[in-house]
Amino acid sequence: MRRTGGRRGRRWLALAPLLFAAVLFSQPGDLTGLLEDGVGGGAIAVPLFGMAGGYALSGRGRRWTRIACGMVALAPIPIWATTATSVGGPSLALDTPRGAWVAVLFYSFLAVLAIAGVIPHLPVVSTTDRHVESLQG
Repeated sequence: MRRTGGRRGRRWLALAPLLFAAVLFSQPGDLTGLLEDGVGGGAIAVPLFGMAGGYALSGRGRRWTRIACGMVALAPIPIWATTATSVGGPSLALDTPRGAWVAVLFYSFLAVLAIAGVIPHLPVVSTTDRHVESLQG
């Protein structure tokens, strides 16, 4: 879509990670467990962290909003480091091999989500720009 001139409303694709939170609504009428045991909060927070990271890395928009979103996107690092043992017990402490591996895995998944979140923010490349680039290159 970006290379063919884009489509109207394509920036709404930046909200696509929120579809991961749709699992919370898989049982209709049972919204009591939405935030029970932190599962609902995590299912909503992880896509929001990825979306904030994507906006921060995109290089578009005002600098102060990108810095704020970057700080929000980096918030899971200290949050996981301080709450990992309460989530999974002492085996997820960062000073154990398993805990360090889970932390690196979690951080890398969030980084990939943030990098993918950049795509909807990229500028549209018109066909004439690509043609000029191919002639110059």
